[in-house]
Amino acid sequence: MNILGSEINGDDVKRTAVMGLAVATTYDDPAINDGKKPSNEQSTSKSPLKNTFSEIPLEKPTKAWTQPAPGDKQGQKTFMEKARHKPTKIMNSEGSEHKIFLFAITGGPCAGKTTCLQYLSERFAPKFKVFVVPEMAAMTVHSGVSIIPSNFTPESHTAFTKGIMKAQMDLESYFYNIALWEKSDVIIICDRGMMDNFAYCTPQVRQNVLDETGWTIQDITNKRYDAVFHLVTAADGAESFYTLENNEARTETAEVARMLDKWTQGAWLPHQNLYIIDNSLPGFDKKMGRLHNAICKYLNIPQGVHFTKKYLVSGEWDDSMLPKDVNFTKFEEEFTYLFSNDQNQRIWIKKRVDQSGNLSYSYVTRHLAAKEEHRMELKRKIGGKQFCEYCLQKDPKCDPVHKEYTVFLWNNITYIVEQFDMNGTRMTVLRVNTDNESSKNNATIPEFLTVAEDISENEKYFGISIAKTKFKESQENVASMVKTPSGKTSQQPSRKLS
Repeated sequence: MNILGSEINGDDVKRTAVMGLAVATTYDDPAINDGKKPSNEQSTSKSPLKNTFSEIPLEKPTKAWTQPAPGDKQGQKTFMEKARHKPTKIMNSEGSEHKIFLFAITGGPCAGKTTCLQYLSERFAPKFKVFVVPEMAAMTVHSGVSIIPSNFTPESHTAFTKGIMKAQMDLESYFYNIALWEKSDVIIICDRGMMDNFAYCTPQVRQNVLDETGWTIQDITNKRYDAVFHLVTAADGAESFYTLENNEARTETAEVARMLDKWTQGAWLPHQNLYIIDNSLPGFDKKMGRLHNAICKYLNIPQGVHFTKKYLVSGEWDDSMLPKDVNFTKFEEEFTYLFSNDQNQRIWIKKRVDQSGNLSYSYVTRHLAAKEEHRMELKRKIGGKQFCEYCLQKDPKCDPVHKEYTVFLWNNITYIVEQFDMNGTRMTVLRVNTDNESSKNNATIPEFLTVAEDISENEKYFGISIAKTKFKESQENVASMVKTPSGKTSQQPSRKLS
């Protein structure tokens, strides 16, 4: 097969990954988009939660699609053609032969990304096959291209951003298709992801790219990556370790590095599994250990620990109370608790709906313990079909719980404001999630919020308690509806099914 003027044979297939070559992609292919251009995320629906379960198919190899033998030119051609971009939803379906996880490692300059890629490759092998997708921007610079932002016009910046994102998408999809051939579970680690490119764009350029490609933010965040891990630059909290010497593509001062770090955090905020690893604990080894534990959480490996602080917010809450320079995102979630015979664990499924009505689903298992550091929560993404199947296992003594969320970043910590109804009252809770107890205890309350009390260990506000309270309320409402004026329960007429 001819790529960039060179014939690619069987031995070159692996070499293309090292060289960073990606197979050309036709993005207006009717076979991909059914001849229609997907709409962008412009919906302003006030309550987008709805009972629709849309899936984006991911082509998987059949028994007939086997790895090409040496000299099999037709097989090699088919292999390369399969390694093209298709709209994907990375999910681990029940009964699949092996699982594939797609993670993005991002962060500010001199955050430790390059070192962590080797670290993670060693830590997760040999249980997992680990693929590392190189950073497209660094590959571009190392290839001799000079990226000078001051020379960009809105048109040229749009073209450049769209081109580098398409190439990155091709490369990620190329490795994903190779992972489909593996017999063991595969972790694909991307050195930066799609949204990193938007961190360096104006809102207009970003919208131009979305308009011209038909992508939505949901397509290139939650539907693509299982989780995103942001390493905070050493220039923020570990200034003595900030250096420009270990990366020829890095030219930023410490002040600029901190600014870019914030931009990158803000770009990835729409992802539901964004995890920020800061420099609050001294020592790079601890930073890598925290990253490893955070990833374990999504691999169903019981090693990751997280700490939560919850406060009851007093007074009214609205996102207009946030300072103008604070990035935030909003979404809704519906929790359905499943029946479990194990008293030491809670299992639930949740449906998340973003502001544009896009759906995603998760299966969560929480292992209970008296001490917070001994508790464990494991997550995995599921599809709409699996969600419906799990609904049949609903705990009969719990009703679904609906919550509305506003997530924002403040001093490298993720704060979550959640609102829900309980006992006929609108409740507002501020939640702080960290990966170490020190950060949890030292997290400050933003000055634009007023909290009434710490409810972290108040069982009344536990999710399972809210679900049981709602079930009790619904039973009382049903009972009151069937009462006659005399106080006796009326006999309800039977209904005929037509």
